[in-house]
Amino acid sequence: MAARIEIRRTEKMRLAHAAVTTIERGKLLFLDNGSTNLAIVDAVPENAGLVIATNAIDIAAAVLRRKDLQLIVVGGSADALVGGCVDAVATAAVSQMRISRTFLGAAGSAVGPL
Repeated sequence: MAARIEIRRTEKMRLAHAAVTTIERGKLLFLDNGSTNLAIVDAVPENAGLVIATNAIDIAAAVLRRKDLQLIVVGGSADALVGGCVDAVATAAVSQMRISRTFLGAAGSAVGPL
């Protein structure tokens, strides 16, 4: 994730800023694994009153550094290549949530750098 966040950073930040315009205050947001989704954490305005759920370790750490956001970490078996939990336990946990907005990871690095 650390390497991927720097690839086409400007484009990722533009996408992140566009994404946050679709998020309503006080809602539950799910951020899947992905460097663009990591950029969303930085783009969320202060005091947005959001709860962010994620299966991504780096995204969870970024949310924790934001004292104005609440965090739900989706657990399970962590996949080192993906950088988060993507097993049946994680899927079951997410299926029980009342998520307002979801941003799925595109896994662009699996087919080449953006």
